[in-house]
Amino acid sequence: MAAPTILMLNHNLVRRGTFFRCIQFARCLVKSGFDVTLISASDQPRLRTRRSFDHSADATHQALTIIETPRFGSVGQHDGGWAPVDIVFRLGHVLRHRYDIVHAFDHRPNVSFPWFLSRCAHKSIHVADWADWWCRGGIITSRRRFQFLDGWEAALEEGIKRAADGVTVTSRVLEQRALSLGILPEKILYLPSGADTERIKPLDRTECRKRLNIPLGARVVSFVGHALWDLDFLVNAFRIVSKADPKAMLYLVGSEWKEMKGVLSAGYSGLHIRSAGLVSPEQLPMHLAVADVHALPLQDTLVNQARGPIKLGDYMASGRPIVTQGVGDTGALVEKEAIGLVTGTTAEDFARGMATLLADPELCVQLGHRARQVAEQQYTWKQCTKPLLDFYERLMKGKQKSI
Repeated sequence: MAAPTILMLNHNLVRRGTFFRCIQFARCLVKSGFDVTLISASDQPRLRTRRSFDHSADATHQALTIIETPRFGSVGQHDGGWAPVDIVFRLGHVLRHRYDIVHAFDHRPNVSFPWFLSRCAHKSIHVADWADWWCRGGIITSRRRFQFLDGWEAALEEGIKRAADGVTVTSRVLEQRALSLGILPEKILYLPSGADTERIKPLDRTECRKRLNIPLGARVVSFVGHALWDLDFLVNAFRIVSKADPKAMLYLVGSEWKEMKGVLSAGYSGLHIRSAGLVSPEQLPMHLAVADVHALPLQDTLVNQARGPIKLGDYMASGRPIVTQGVGDTGALVEKEAIGLVTGTTAEDFARGMATLLADPELCVQLGHRARQVAEQQYTWKQCTKPLLDFYERLMKGKQKSI
């Protein structure tokens, strides 16, 4: 019997944002016997598609197929799902290929347009993933030059979920939003992201600092990620820490320094900040290991309340304590599992949290060990994929009964 086929449509560029959520679920699904194809936009301008095969599952399983779609323009112009050549390729792909399950990760045009076309053309199961609050006060509302576009895209963001056979959500806030749209509870799956405990392991801090030329006596707070919405807040909090602790260092990973400077207000000069820029997934564990403390700033906004940051799993897997605010599922998890400190929402509160851990190495070790333990016992990607497998199977059974 042929393996069930799954198409995952991701709006991000490869190796950015939700791509990591997609590929980790995809790898686990391949191990479970599914034939998975993941389509994501190229991180470099290209005229043709690039097809590659991920053999991470192991040699006994079929490889995961990854298709990088073409696009024009530099990163920043077409990294949000609007590249016309990207959309056209995906439309053609879903017309030429029928999948048993088509899973859309968020709603951007390069995802929702081919998803709706597939839904019209094929009697497949169509699932929609909700990983961020985009419109109606979300990520892109304030960036609109013409605010009437927000309502148009909100109809797309919400419409794809209403039309889906099933909806996966990364946070309880988005689960409640899905319920408010009239989507039945049995069609919704709460699906948080996991921790890559296989690739990311607790490494020796001293050795990693030597390799990266970081002072051994520095007290390092790290921040990892492409989403820089709260970076200015973090730097303001770190400025308070630096005044009391001259050995404190802020170590930034995941974006180029010139991009980070673009979101910072004046006054970061003179602070002990080191930027590693973009690093490969293979190098990330070493960069995580140099830290004494991981920072996950989450100002109390609608966007952060709805998020399920993928970096949380990376932080946990690295075996270092986490400082965050009591916002959304992240704050609740850190507090419940005792894997770091949860602070108030002000920069002064966050600074006190960082300073408390930097001043207590034994507490850092204790909380970091607990973070790794929680990652291994509850949040491996394999464990997080199990509910998705059950969800798919239930949807497939329901589809068969309706035919």
